Amino acid sequence: MQKKLREDVSNLKAEISKLQNALDIQAEENARLNDELLSFTEKSPRVFVPKVDGAYTDQVRVRGVGKKMLLHTVSDQNASHYAEQLQETESWALHKDGTSRQKVKIITTVVTTASGEQLPFGFHQVAKETGERTAESVRRELAELQMVKELATPDNAPFLQRILAKLSVLMGDRKIEPNPLQVESETVLAESETNTGQYTSSQYQEAPTELGRESVGVYRRFGKEFPAKRCARLAAGLFGPVGDEKSGCRHLWRAHCRTTGIKSLTGSYKDNRFNCLFDTCAQVFCHRQDILQFGCKISKQNLMLRSVLLDLGDARVRSMVHALALALVLITGPFWVLIHSKAVSYLELGAHVQRLKPMCSV
Repeated sequence: MQKKLREDVSNLKAEISKLQNALDIQAEENARLNDELLSFTEKSPRVFVPKVDGAYTDQVRVRGVGKKMLLHTVSDQNASHYAEQLQETESWALHKDGTSRQKVKIITTVVTTASGEQLPFGFHQVAKETGERTAESVRRELAELQMVKELATPDNAPFLQRILAKLSVLMGDRKIEPNPLQVESETVLAESETNTGQYTSSQYQEAPTELGRESVGVYRRFGKEFPAKRCARLAAGLFGPVGDEKSGCRHLWRAHCRTTGIKSLTGSYKDNRFNCLFDTCAQVFCHRQDILQFGCKISKQNLMLRSVLLDLGDARVRSMVHALALALVLITGPFWVLIHSKAVSYLELGAHVQRLKPMCSV
């Protein structure tokens, strides 16, 4: 025993000696680099700009003006390129979208030419997102294009009239008058997920039956939510790429998929506001047996994982998830593929969407 201890002590001393030698070598290297840097500073003092006291000197003024001139030049060249693109294309579409970032409302603009090329026009910060503000931002952007184009070619006065004549589609996420658009709104499925969630949630609130995790006492203090939506949302948080940082177990799930030789289809519940509910339900239903098998291997299950396992273990909840997955196959999936294929223009989508209406009554 004492012999083994002496060997361990000698090994530790050898390791300490190695580390001390490495530290000495690193200290010598740092000293050499500092000496080289000092000599370089003495030989070339102009390379290093000394700190100033913050006064607005001529040097600071020239540097600031030059930077602004460069930015304006780049912006004007970009606007001139966009103006030429709009002048050469046969038709173009204007897309406006409003969003919020850190309690700041922003309106973004994207122009799509006839060839499918997208030209981002940037964003504008607004105090309130209304139709008037949106129209004002459009006028400002088009006026900027006209100003840049007329500066380049002063005899090109009717530029704005010509490009406006080619405007074929004007899209946005704000409606002006709901009554004239009531008939057309029946052919648009953009709110299908929201309507489905609201309808099923209101119907389920009145149902006295406890499904899935609701039969377990620890979950009774949680709010009552439609089981299929709850199961899909929590499963995406557990296994998806943008999941829950605290309770997610994506790394364990991917290791399980590699071990069993399957490919993970789980995505993010936040990928697509229009199709996320149906798409995620289809992913969860495809992996229902894999998720249950994965859960059996986890000895310490958190509340989030246990909730998904309890929901998928209930045949009634699985039937609800299956129904929403079929909605993806029959209705929302074909509509989403039709939009992304670009084979049909936006103005012609109504006739194609009408063919999907019989599926909604199933």
